[in-house]
Formats: sequence, structure tokens, C-alpha cells
Amino acid sequence: MHAANLILFIHLLITCYLLGMIWLVQRVHYPAFRYVDRVQFTEFAEFHGRSISWIVAPAMLLELLTGIALILTHLNWLWSLNLLSILLLWCITFFWSVPCHQKLAQGFTHRAWTSLIHSNAWRTALWSLRAFALSGFVFVELSP
Repeated sequence: MHAANLILFIHLLITCYLLGMIWLVQRVHYPAFRYVDRVQFTEFAEFHGRSISWIVAPAMLLELLTGIALILTHLNWLWSLNLLSILLLWCITFFWSVPCHQKLAQGFTHRAWTSLIHSNAWRTALWSLRAFALSGFVFVELSP
């Protein structure tokens, strides 16, 4: 397999991994926050932050790096759009979702929790769109 196609394949795989993670978090994990005992919620939120970071952060970084590599290897406006969508995900994550987590780490509030779910809904939609589009790109790119 050509190196550029390998990068493309890795990029698609990591995006699909993140898609699965984001759907699980959106449909199961974040809604379950409301059932955590309020006395123990701060401890839970700290545990969540530490634990999820090890699962998601390396994948997001790899997605970003392979997204940059795709621009360098494919020189196509679609890959610039791809990278812009990754950067948008990073902005939503660090300027909306992370502050929600920081507020929740101080104690559960309905406002911070619903804001987190809303920010994650945008991330879920964007990763879903990315995975769908990337699947098409890969099909076209790897077709004989």
C-alpha cells in the first residue's frame, strides 16, 4: 500500500474510532451523569476527566496529525476542508466542552450538564458527518 493511502486508511480508522466513542458518550455516559450521587459527583467528575483523556486525547491528536499529513500528500481542497472540520472539533472541545467539565468538577449543576450534552451533540454530528464523508473519500481514492 502506498504511504499516502496508508495515512488515509489510518485517518479513516481513527475517525471511526472517535465516532464510536462520541456516540457512546453522548447516548450513555453523559446522560448517566444525572444518576451519580451529588455527594460523590466531584470525585466522579475528576475520575472521568482523568480516565477519558487517556482514551480520547491520543486519538484526537492522531486524527489531527494524519489530517495534516493528508493535506501534504493529497493536495486537494477536500483535505483542507477535512482539516478545518478537525480544527472545529478541537475548538468545540476546548472552548465549550472542557469548560463544562471544569464546572462539573466543582459539583453537578443542571446548566453545566446540559451545556456539556449540547456541546457534545455538535461534536457527535460533526464526527458523524466526517466519518460518512471520509468513507466516501477513501472509496474514491482507493478505487482502481
